[in-house]
Amino acid sequence: MDIDNQIFALGDRFKGRLDQGQLDFSIGYVIHGESPLALETLCDYLCEYDVPISSPEYEEILHINSVFRMKLDERVVAYLNRLVNT
Repeated sequence: MDIDNQIFALGDRFKGRLDQGQLDFSIGYVIHGESPLALETLCDYLCEYDVPISSPEYEEILHINSVFRMKLDERVVAYLNRLVNT
């Protein structure tokens, strides 16, 4: 599965836990060739709204981030870790 499809699939996992408009907005960046920004925006929303995430979802976020060879802000990663199984 390519990285864009992984981001789409990740976004789908948050349906019902995150507002659909926010999901569409964040994942929409993929369509415009801005996949790293899609991940960053999705993570910002997860943190802002204290959306509980599972350990596999957290690991997927870290994996996608590593593929981009970028770093999500360390504060965001730490906050996401606190959201695991809350």
